[in-house]
Parts: sequence; structure tokens; C-alpha cells
Amino acid sequence: MINLRTDNLDLNIVKATIEYIKLKERMIHPDGQFDNAQRWYPTDEQSCCSRIRQPTRSYPYSLMTHCRTKLHVANCYNISEEDISCMLKKSNLTKLFGFDTYIDKYITSKLGTK
Repeated sequence: MINLRTDNLDLNIVKATIEYIKLKERMIHPDGQFDNAQRWYPTDEQSCCSRIRQPTRSYPYSLMTHCRTKLHVANCYNISEEDISCMLKKSNLTKLFGFDTYIDKYITSKLGTK
């Protein structure tokens, strides 16, 4: 669980939240490939993917859709869905108070770039 009242944001949670937003908004796409029947499969399958129906000719994007979820992104970063949800809620509540700028500065200070 994250505590946004301190300066100690877990960089993994920040990265995961940003990736989730970008996947959800279709700014980026999950890593994967299509087979000859145009069914999509993830490059790096997580444990959560095993519970999703395998792609078929009728439903070729079942795994791609799953790879855009909080559950999948959280598994990729070894965090909980709750961490991403908390970060999203907190950032929405504090947008007016410069939280987005705060996250940008935090990432810049940790990674050296935006």
C-alpha cells in the first residue's frame, strides 16, 4: 500500500500507474504478436493471463484486452491492483493542487528524464 502523504512514492507504482493509463487510453499497446490466424498473444505472459480464455478466430483480442487491465499491469510490476487504484484516486483528487506536477518532478528526479 502506498502513502502519498510522504515523499517516498514507490517508483514501481508510479510507472505502473502511468503504463496503465497509457494502455487504457490506447496511447501504447501491450507487447505481443499475432499468429497466422490474426490471434494476439502477449510476449511475456503473467500468471493472471492463464485465467483468460485463449484467443480464437472469433475473439482474437481476448488476451490483448486483458493485458490492458489493472490486474495485468499490477502483476507485471509485482504490486497490487489496489496500489494503482489508490494512485489514480489520489491523483484525480489532487489535480487542482499540483499533484500531476509533483509526480512529474518525482519521476524526473528518479529517472533524470520525464
